[in-house]
This record gives sequence, C-alpha cells and structure tokens, in this order.
Amino acid sequence: MHSTHSIDRGLRLIAGLVLVSLPLTNAMLAPVSITVAVSIGIYSLLTGAFNMCPLVILILKEKKLHIRKHNALHEIQPLEASELDFFKELSNNEIERVLSCCQLKEYPRDTAVIVEGKQRKNLFIIVSGSFKVVKSVIGSETKTITTFAEGETFGEMSFFDHIPACATIISLDDCRVLELDETRFYELVRENPLLENKILHRLLRTTNSRIRGLNEQIGTLGRWVVQGRNNAMKSAETSQDLN
Repeated sequence: MHSTHSIDRGLRLIAGLVLVSLPLTNAMLAPVSITVAVSIGIYSLLTGAFNMCPLVILILKEKKLHIRKHNALHEIQPLEASELDFFKELSNNEIERVLSCCQLKEYPRDTAVIVEGKQRKNLFIIVSGSFKVVKSVIGSETKTITTFAEGETFGEMSFFDHIPACATIISLDDCRVLELDETRFYELVRENPLLENKILHRLLRTTNSRIRGLNEQIGTLGRWVVQGRNNAMKSAETSQDLN
C-alpha cells in the first residue's frame, strides 16, 4: 500500500513537470491548450509535492532514529562515566563537558594503542577492559612492566611533554576507551580553569602513584641483584674452602 502511494506521488510530479514544460517543447499548441496543460501541470506538481511531504518527513524521522541508535552505541552517558575513578571528583556538568570533547573508541584484544618510540598526543581514559605496558629490553625481547584497568588513564606523559612514548600499550581484552586529543583538551580547560585544576590534580596523583610503583620495582630488582651477588660470593668461598 505504501509503495503504491509512493509511485502515485512520483507519477504526479513527473506528469506535472511534463505538462508545465510542454509549451517550451511544442510551440504549435494553441493558447487554450497551453493554459490547460500548464494549469493541470501546476496542480499535479503541487498535489504530488504536498503528498510527498509526509513521506519525506517519515524518511527523515527514520534516519534521525537510526543516527540516535548508532550514537547510543558509540557514546558513554554521564552516569556511567561518574563510576570511573577519573571522573569521581567532577560534577555532572563537568563530566558532560569532558565527554563532549572525547571520542569513544573500541579496541579489540592484542591491539597496540600506543607504540614505543612513536608520538601520540592523546589522553586515554579506560571505560572497560584492561591494558598492559610493555617495554623493549634487548633486541626483540620485551618485558611487561604493569597493567592498567577500568577508570585509569594512560598516554599522559607524551600528552604533556610531546616526547615519543617510552613503552607500548597493548589491550588485554576487547576495550572501550575515551580519547581526548591535545587541541580539544586546551579548548576545554581554557573555558574552565577550575576543571583544568581538577584534571591535572587527578593526573598528578596517578603519575605519583606510578612512580612509587616503579620505585618499588627498582628496589625489588636491586635486592634481587644484591642477593644474587651475595649468593655468588658465598658459592665462590665454599668452592675455595673445599679446594
């Protein structure tokens, strides 16, 4: 039924165009015939266009609904974001402002989001999933330094100092991440100085915590080296005594 009405509307428009243009293509027509043809043509155009309006409106509504559904799958709501550690000290209005400047990206498992030695000036906020930090050691050999989980951030070092990444960040699961690029960040904080202080304070605490973690790793490694050296010396002394 709907298809039949659409065809009828289309035929009216076509017929109207043909009748209105008829005097231009056939100069032999009598004035009365021209008047009748143009009148009928205009009527057909008007009724066809008028009847097409509901169809156009329906198509636009369906397209708008499709866009909303698509965006819903690729957006994060303020309520969901407020559960993440990064946003917990922000007001609802501030969360909405930050989200409006971010892009929600999805990364499948085993994807290198940041590559060691390459520059990427983005701040990443993990919505779901986890990542590992991998550092090159010797040749192609690598070592996993730590992992990042939901609500944590990464990429802040290159984001602020513009130096290539010192490690590779690889997804351990299918992950969703909010990405904030440098330009949008400075637009955001230029309009909201208080928000800038909150974000920088949060990132400073994150960086401080990670430095403490690295210090503990260095301490553990140092104790391991000293213990290994002591064991080697004891073994050497025992060997001499036996000789």
